[in-house]
Amino acid sequence: MGTMNKLMRAIILAAVIITLAGKSRIALASELPYDTYNYNFYEDIVYTPAAYIPSGAVSGTQLYYEGESLGAFSNPQDICKTPDGKVVVADTGNNRIIILNNDMTEVIKVITDFDNNGTKDKFSSPKEVRRSFQREPLPAEYLFSHHT
Repeated sequence: MGTMNKLMRAIILAAVIITLAGKSRIALASELPYDTYNYNFYEDIVYTPAAYIPSGAVSGTQLYYEGESLGAFSNPQDICKTPDGKVVVADTGNNRIIILNNDMTEVIKVITDFDNNGTKDKFSSPKEVRRSFQREPLPAEYLFSHHT
């Protein structure tokens, strides 16, 4: 009877392990569009498991705004998500800020200029986007860092 109990426990344990393993998702290197690595003390590359697997990419070419293609992003430098779920991209090379819906499939707004103390001004390589905590009267209540 003892051998039969051990065999049943082993079968149940194996079934539980197989069930749990089937529900987990392990990223294989062959499935990723990139290698993940770090450097050790000797400055040798040490390949590491992927921290996340991208579900897709947005280049801008598949997006439309006011009936026209947005065109490819050019050297985007920053991205942030607003509390209401919108995604804001600093499209640095195109001198504009793009505001997208939460799944990045629709362009809500394209900002190329702003009010600079009563003067209309344009972006010159915007590098950073972040939420304005002071509610300053900038377009869409965002602060944009740019260099002229």
